[in-house]
Amino acid sequence: MDGTATWHQALVYAVTGERRPELGSQQTPDLAAVLEAIGDRTRGAHPVPADLTEGLGAARFAAVLTELRGRLVAAASRPVLAERAPDAAERRLLAEVPPHHGS
Repeated sequence: MDGTATWHQALVYAVTGERRPELGSQQTPDLAAVLEAIGDRTRGAHPVPADLTEGLGAARFAAVLTELRGRLVAAASRPVLAERAPDAAERRLLAEVPPHHGS
């Protein structure tokens, strides 16, 4: 064996339920690459087929999967405007004040 395993395939399967053979094999997982491969296709937890976890080591796979899930939660809860300033239309919406009842 060459020291590689289907890290990315197994991790993507765990959160999407999709087989992605094009992700190949890696010596170590790259969670940034896995997050990019997942995109917005998460669908909960899925038992990973044995052929995808072969050679990964159960404890290490569980630890990496936990880290991946934490990053997915953090990415999902990040504010939409965190990485850029609002445009003119968004500034107008942000400035709107709902009408006061009884005024």
